[in-house]
Amino acid sequence: MIESIRNWIFCVVAAALILTVIYALAGGGKLRSIVAFTGGTVLLLVILRPLTRLDIGWDLSYERYSREIEKQIEMYQEENLKRTETIIAERLAAYISDKGLTLGVVCHPAVETRLRDGVPYPDRVTLDVPWDAALSDYIETELGIAPQCQIWQER
Repeated sequence: MIESIRNWIFCVVAAALILTVIYALAGGGKLRSIVAFTGGTVLLLVILRPLTRLDIGWDLSYERYSREIEKQIEMYQEENLKRTETIIAERLAAYISDKGLTLGVVCHPAVETRLRDGVPYPDRVTLDVPWDAALSDYIETELGIAPQCQIWQER
């Protein structure tokens, strides 16, 4: 460790001396300003060189973090889709139940959804009452659930 620090100090001093000589030989005008800028940059790089070898336990791998971010986004999208499916199923069940009440049918439907182009649509409904023609027609025309996808309780 001490040897590394000693080498680093030696490199900084050597770079400073070399740059001083070059700066003195540069003369005046534009060349001197270019040499000063370039020399300053080189000296800065020599001073900061140990930081490139410093291992502080950080993994700055863009690919790794990018993959992690993509996984997290996918997880959030899946979770959001499940929530959306649940909300749609619950609200449609409440909607069917309310419509059933207006038609004189007390029921507690359970709605299942299916994805079409990444969007959940009602696909199947299970009702805890015997078949009712008016409610069945309403479910088919308003919600697009075909009669064969309507499961009614047998008498």
